[in-house]
Amino acid sequence: MFHKYFEDYGYDSCTSRGVCSISPRMASISEVVLLFLKEFAHYSLQLKQFGLEDTNVKNLILNTLSAFVSNPEIPDNIFAKVICTYTKELERIKNQYFSICEKNNKNPEIIESEIDAIKTCDVISSIRLGEQKYLDKLNQKNKDAHTISELLFFTAKSIAIYLIELNTLGEDSDRAFITILEILDTLNIKNLQEEDLKSVLYNAAEEEFSLINKLGEIKEKLYGTPVITDVSFSTKSGKAILVDGTNLKELENILICADKMGIDVYTHGELISAHSYPKLRKYEQLKGHFGKGTGNSILDFSTFPGAIFIGRHSIDNIDNLYRGRVFTSDIIVPSGVIKIENDNYEPLCEASIEAKGFKKGKLQDKVELNYCKSNLDNVLGEVNFNNYEGICLITQGNDLYIDRNYFEKFIKLIPNDILVINFATQFEQSNIININAGYNIKPIFETISFLKEKIDIIEKPIIAFVPRCDKHITNLILNLKLLGVKKIFMGKCAAKNINQLAIDEFCKIFDITKYTNVKDDYKIFIDYLTL
Repeated sequence: MFHKYFEDYGYDSCTSRGVCSISPRMASISEVVLLFLKEFAHYSLQLKQFGLEDTNVKNLILNTLSAFVSNPEIPDNIFAKVICTYTKELERIKNQYFSICEKNNKNPEIIESEIDAIKTCDVISSIRLGEQKYLDKLNQKNKDAHTISELLFFTAKSIAIYLIELNTLGEDSDRAFITILEILDTLNIKNLQEEDLKSVLYNAAEEEFSLINKLGEIKEKLYGTPVITDVSFSTKSGKAILVDGTNLKELENILICADKMGIDVYTHGELISAHSYPKLRKYEQLKGHFGKGTGNSILDFSTFPGAIFIGRHSIDNIDNLYRGRVFTSDIIVPSGVIKIENDNYEPLCEASIEAKGFKKGKLQDKVELNYCKSNLDNVLGEVNFNNYEGICLITQGNDLYIDRNYFEKFIKLIPNDILVINFATQFEQSNIININAGYNIKPIFETISFLKEKIDIIEKPIIAFVPRCDKHITNLILNLKLLGVKKIFMGKCAAKNINQLAIDEFCKIFDITKYTNVKDDYKIFIDYLTL
């Protein structure tokens, strides 16, 4: 993601406020939630063998995975309600399954339950069980059990995000939901072998790839084919709303509300891509993009003088910002944040009217989103690949100074016979193609598919750098490998997203290199190209 206006002071939310950590309490709660999800998945799959699907349980599974994407702190009263609901629904679906088996004269496939120690709706016994399960994993001689659990849970959450977004656009994918169930049910297998784990994760990545393509098609159908456009980072005087997240439908609903009240709307983070969709560009209230990116939420939100909407899967530990004007559509709502109910965005718009707004505007540089499928084909089509011995692909970054500083030094070392296709930070060099698609990862896959038609990727290998470790990192990397990228470097992952031990295990299993410093990484890079 390109930000020319960026000041190089190296700020990010992780280092400033510890946003990227997860508390021991939340680690315990996650363990309890996972215990329930494993059982829900198992009995849901069993019911599917009889052609049955429980809609309530399906929604519960998806909403739970969605709610735990960023591991938000959950108040005791909310967690108590969650445990009550889980217990009731699990008992109901098990009884439904047993009844069907009895009617069909089939022996039920029962798994050992690990949640018997939880007293009805009791937070204390639940957290104690979670603590014990977490410690049991850490104290096992075979630490793989813990990392495998983390990886599978993380992967299921990644697919659930895309599936829920697809649902909000009026579409569904039964295959994607079955994949989620299969991932969670895999956690019921004792001593899962590495090859079986790899198979499950690769299958999950392929399903996510299909979801991404389907989402892209639906978005184009609803909002038009993305066009090349300049995105304004300037502000103007007036009342304003900041919209963060990934969901175009939520953004459109907010624009409709804002239009009625004459409120300006600015996007944040991943929603910069919304500016390239023709239907959304028609809204006069969509003024531009605000802030320095997803890694700087605290700074961006604290300096925005209007109401703030944070979409699903995007809530961070930003409790110090809650001032009665932060809203969300997420399932679990932190204390001090106001939940949007039934797609009613009037409270958000009213809060922006009451806020001070921008007293006067500030002029900033524009940033060009230069991705559209036809332009991508044209740009790559003009390349004479005979002039190059290999391809260096850099995917979207974190918008942080540390990433830009690293790649600025690294790219200067790359010889001219290596073509650099850069989706991250803007660089000017004769062997670089800069493609700014915002946070849209579909163009990355389209680029690799194009390259495979033009070159022999064995003779001219593709080496990829993946700077941004977000909620889709593992599936993105596995899809790169499935498309033929043999060597992949990845950036640093925050503990809030995924346990570091799990990432280490992932890197070991799939031969991924975590980049550290320019000198050492460049040696690995060149050595691989000259093999």
